[in-house]
This record gives sequence, C-alpha cells and structure tokens, in this order.
Amino acid sequence: MIAGYFQLICTQSVEEFKTPVAGEYKLECWGAGNPSYGGGYSYGDISLKSNTLLYVCVGAKGNSYKGVTGGKGGYNGGGDGGNGFPPYTGGTGGGGATHVAFSSGLLKELEAVYKQQKLILVAGGSGGFSNGSIGGFGGGSEGGKPASNAVYNSNTLIIPVRYGTAANQYSGYKFGEGQQGMTKSKYDNGGAEGGGGGGGGLYGGLSPHEEGDGSDWAGGGGSGYVNVNTNLLTNAKTIAGDTKLPSPNGGTEETTGHSGDGACIITQVSF
Repeated sequence: MIAGYFQLICTQSVEEFKTPVAGEYKLECWGAGNPSYGGGYSYGDISLKSNTLLYVCVGAKGNSYKGVTGGKGGYNGGGDGGNGFPPYTGGTGGGGATHVAFSSGLLKELEAVYKQQKLILVAGGSGGFSNGSIGGFGGGSEGGKPASNAVYNSNTLIIPVRYGTAANQYSGYKFGEGQQGMTKSKYDNGGAEGGGGGGGGLYGGLSPHEEGDGSDWAGGGGSGYVNVNTNLLTNAKTIAGDTKLPSPNGGTEETTGHSGDGACIITQVSF
C-alpha cells in the first residue's frame, strides 16, 4: 500500500491486504466484462482495526472461442462457452466476479462465509456471447438476463429475441458460478453455435440449454452484492454494468459497464 491507496488487477489468485493502521477504508470492485455490456461495480466504506486481513479476488474476462471450441470462463466464476456444431463456432466464456471477504477462497467456495456475514462485497461479471447474441451485463442487485439471437428468413423475422431468468440476490445458476454454455449436437437455424457462459457473481448467470432454431443463447450476468445487513458497510451500493461507471484508472469508463479483466481499489479514507 502506497500513500493510503492500493490497487489490484487480476492475478488469477486470491490476494491478501493487511490494513497498516486503524481507520476507515473505501473498497471498490469491478467485475470482468465485455465491450458491449460490461461488468458491474460495487463499493462501500468500512471501519477496520490495524493489521486486519482482507482477501481480494479479482475476476478475469471470459475467453473467446477457438473455432468450434467454446472459450474458457474467466477466473472467479465465469462459465465456459459451449462448443458449436462443426463447423459453427463456439460461445465465449463468461466474465469472472471480483470480491472482498474476511476469508480466503474463490467466491464459489465462500457460501458458508456469506451466511456468516463475512463476505464484504461482490461485483458481478458479464455473460459470454453466442453468434451475435450479447451477454448480459454483470453486477447490480440483478444481473442482465441471458438472451437468444433473433432468426430471420429473407429479412422476415421468424423467431424474436427471447430472454431468460436473471441472477439476483437469492438465486441464479449457483452461488459464485456462472453456467456453462450449451454444446450443440446438430444444425439448426440460429441454433448451431455454442452457448455463451454465464458471468460470475454472488449468484452466477444462467445460460439456457436447448437446441433448435433460435437457440443460440448468450449467458446472463452474475449479480453483485454489498454487505449492509450488519451495518458492516456504509455509503455502499452495487451498480449494474448497463450504465456508465467510474473507471479504476480514473475518470469514467469508455464503454458501458466495465470492460476487460476486473479490478479492486482500497483507499484509506481516514485514520
């Protein structure tokens, strides 16, 4: 920590932060996202004693497909993209969540810690793409919904865009994990590409598993979280990645939500 300011980028590991002095600290987290709809942003102030250990896990963006093979999900809960039916492309992986807790571990390992009120905050990651279907934004009390691609025949709409169920504060695919995208076993119109992976979050985003025309589903985004239940945090909020957000590099994000790997900033506010 230098001059009361600590910034962490994605290291593919859980990192420790020890408070140098007692005081109030501002915690800020950004979930991993994509350029269209990004990861979310969660923040809050917390009073801590000196030498208090916080554990920070920064999510990574989902990986792109490689031919028919779906992309791997981002670190800390992003679901893998499903494989396409050859020669159609796979889906991209969902973005990972970023979280801060009083216990070490990936978010999916901290459900008991969450129930003990020792999970401090989470910024959700966005879902992965499938054949032009845009992944749902991450973060906020409810992540972006998974969406299927519209199907046209000679410029006539045959099947409209459909939306699935969003991850929220109580449910999603799994605690801390986005769902893996569907791997396709046959050709269908707008349905041969692999599904996008769900984003990581308090509850990870869903990615519906179905085949048939119009079944190319992008993954939903993972939900965000701030622990205000025990007055642990003040001035706290979780914001969805469907809006302009502050950037961890200063100023405002250039895209909607947060794009790329996640980030975490801890700032000492007062002694």
